[in-house]
Amino acid sequence: MGTTEEKAGTAAPGAADARIQEPYLNQLRKTRRNVVIYLLSGVRLTGRIASFDQHFIALQGADLQVINKDAIASIMPGPPMAAKRPGGPRPASPGGPAHRANSLPPAQPARVVTVTTRRSRIASS
Repeated sequence: MGTTEEKAGTAAPGAADARIQEPYLNQLRKTRRNVVIYLLSGVRLTGRIASFDQHFIALQGADLQVINKDAIASIMPGPPMAAKRPGGPRPASPGGPAHRANSLPPAQPARVVTVTTRRSRIASS
């Protein structure tokens, strides 16, 4: 059962949308998951949702961006972030140098190939 405003038809516009958006956006914000936001203009934005309200989403990427929800076409979870490896030397590979000898040879530099086509003229009589 809805509220009295919903029954009377005086509910705020987009109130049903807010019930769908808020839990989804809140889950993405709490898990600090990367998201991909496509705008209606076709621009693709990536980052983490820093915060949101009824009209705007704050997206933390390279810098903080505030996006109007009316300009958003879709929001999708982005690819998971790669695990950061601590700096420092890597452990020796198993088998030492003998293991490296059995590996593939280093790749050759790519050769540049130029392809030209010759157009033939067909004479019409």
